[in-house]
Amino acid sequence: MKTYCVHCEKEVNVCVEEKEFELCLENKELKYLGKVAKCASCGEEILIDEVEDYNQQEFEKAYKEANSIIDVSEIKEIIDMYRIGKRPLSIVLELGELTMTRYLDGYIPSPKNSEFLKKIKKNPEEYYNLLNKNKDKITAVAYKKSKHAVEKLLNINENDPLLEDVAEYILMHNLETTPLVLQKLLYYVEVLYSMFYGKPLFKSECRAWTHGPVYARIYYIFKDFGKDPITLEEYNNRLSSELISLVDSVIKCFGCYSGNVLSFFTHKEEPWKNARENELECIDKNEILDFALEIKKNYKIEKETDFHFYSDAMFKKYQEFCML
Repeated sequence: MKTYCVHCEKEVNVCVEEKEFELCLENKELKYLGKVAKCASCGEEILIDEVEDYNQQEFEKAYKEANSIIDVSEIKEIIDMYRIGKRPLSIVLELGELTMTRYLDGYIPSPKNSEFLKKIKKNPEEYYNLLNKNKDKITAVAYKKSKHAVEKLLNINENDPLLEDVAEYILMHNLETTPLVLQKLLYYVEVLYSMFYGKPLFKSECRAWTHGPVYARIYYIFKDFGKDPITLEEYNNRLSSELISLVDSVIKCFGCYSGNVLSFFTHKEEPWKNARENELECIDKNEILDFALEIKKNYKIEKETDFHFYSDAMFKKYQEFCML
């Protein structure tokens, strides 16, 4: 290779050698193996585009590794899994309209943005919340397409009208019901139904979340109420008289307790505990059935209204726990 040497002021042969570079950037020591070009005549360093490009690539690799920066391929996975374009994704994630385009073109994300993108890739729930929050900032077509994709990932786009009907009935007949309380009452409806009918009531899976059993679709419908009681603008009763009787029993036995108390109950029960200990996303319906039959036997529950034998016993355990 030949190039012009400013020191020798003439065309010279070039020797390219490996060189270890060290620098401190953002309070982190970076080391990487690059290259240096030297004049074969005087030995001085010479700037050559090919060598500088190589060093820039090696620096970027070292920087990304040191800061665990998300890879371009992972960003493309986010776009694919949520079925959304670069621009609308940037808007949904509140990162600036052209951010994703720049990242895909080779611009390196900051460590903070990189960590955020990894979290979004791993946690569809967080993306779903942001998508709904910023849906009016993107086109209706983009929103609908991405919403369908993430709901499929979260298993909340399944058709289960009975679950919503029971939820609405509870809200109309148990005042001051918060989202947390509603989830637990739905779970105990499933337990009581399994106890007397030997099969699940709801098609939806019951998820094992931090605060106990959760039906994801109901969570997303009412999540904006936070810790406040849920209010309904309208209600149409579509439940059978038999199911109304069963739900009323659950409301009477468990509706008087707060969300924290009901979470204590479910945290002591095998279905939720087993799912969490085995890192399962959902609670096994067969375990709910086995649990229901076990408490029916242990607490001598002969009719639906006898469910209070179990709720009374659990509340006593809660009081004992509070006194420790």
